[in-house]
Amino acid sequence: MIQETQKLYKLMVLYMLERADTPVANSRIVDFFTSGEYANYFTVQEVLSSLEADDFIVSSQKQNLTLYSLTERGELSSKQFKDEISDSFRESIDLYLSKNMRDIKNEVSITSEYFKNKNGEYTAICRIKEKNVTLIDLSLSVPLEENAKNICENWKDKSGEVYKAIIQNLL
Repeated sequence: MIQETQKLYKLMVLYMLERADTPVANSRIVDFFTSGEYANYFTVQEVLSSLEADDFIVSSQKQNLTLYSLTERGELSSKQFKDEISDSFRESIDLYLSKNMRDIKNEVSITSEYFKNKNGEYTAICRIKEKNVTLIDLSLSVPLEENAKNICENWKDKSGEVYKAIIQNLL
């Protein structure tokens, strides 16, 4: 990859993470670059690996997602070198984020997981967080692993309805 192009891609990733102001899934970053035909999947992975190795970004795992956020060094670099990204690229990033921000935040704020508890049953834990505030933290004990897995898989799509129903019934 040409040095200048790689530098541009790195700055674009840093700008995206700064503007999102929340961890962003690997798949979202890849989607931006590939749907805009800026870079292919492998190039994006190379850029992310390089940024992480150089301590500009940090990755974390949440369920089956790899999430990226800026380190302090990455945030400073993004602000310092933002003007090296053309206005059109910044506008493309801003547009992508505005169209997808709800889903990006939901990937981070709506979570579920399950585990086998000491009674031999399974506990599914479902959460909704908004700006680091837990709105709901629901633990359900079920007899079968399949039940726990289904609860976790359905939580992402049904969490809003469940939260609303609980609030309406309790208030």
